[in-house]
Amino acid sequence: EIDHTILDVIVTDEDGIVLGKPTLTVAICRATRMCVGFCLSWEHPGFSPLMHTLRHMITPKPSMKSLFKNGFVKSNWPCHGLPLVVIVDNGAEFHSANFKFACASLGNIHIIYCPPKCPEMKGKVERFIKTINSGIIHRLPGTTFGKVDKTSDYVASKAARCTLHEINLILHKFFVDIYPYRYHRGLKQRPID
Repeated sequence: EIDHTILDVIVTDEDGIVLGKPTLTVAICRATRMCVGFCLSWEHPGFSPLMHTLRHMITPKPSMKSLFKNGFVKSNWPCHGLPLVVIVDNGAEFHSANFKFACASLGNIHIIYCPPKCPEMKGKVERFIKTINSGIIHRLPGTTFGKVDKTSDYVASKAARCTLHEINLILHKFFVDIYPYRYHRGLKQRPID
């Protein structure tokens, strides 16, 4: 299952200048609930982040210890390969001729489109995005908590201090070291197992 979301956090550059909210495109394996690929970018949800995510899904991930030499991410990321099926919503990028051609060229990946207003058809990725927001993003400085609350003294843009690079590091840590090793009630085991 693949989906996009605008993250509930305002990001800054290295000098603390507010840049806005990044887009996360994420793919999870429906059977294991493992994150198999993602793209964090400034691009609006669309074709380019989708293709980056598809590429990330398919290719073997490098050793996380060599990628993160500071030891921030400790485990390896064993997920890669061609999916048999991708489940997506009705965004224009999923209906594009280029996406359909890419899926056909990569071994005839079958595309299942959810009916309009039926997010439960790709409920695993929807729930995973909710877990990312509640487990990570809503704990970061600059979080918007998914809404704009005009009655609060908290101003997300004033609290913001995470860069896109730091968010990327945090997501890698969550996808590789934390989430796979937590007990999953739906699976009745850990996703890594």
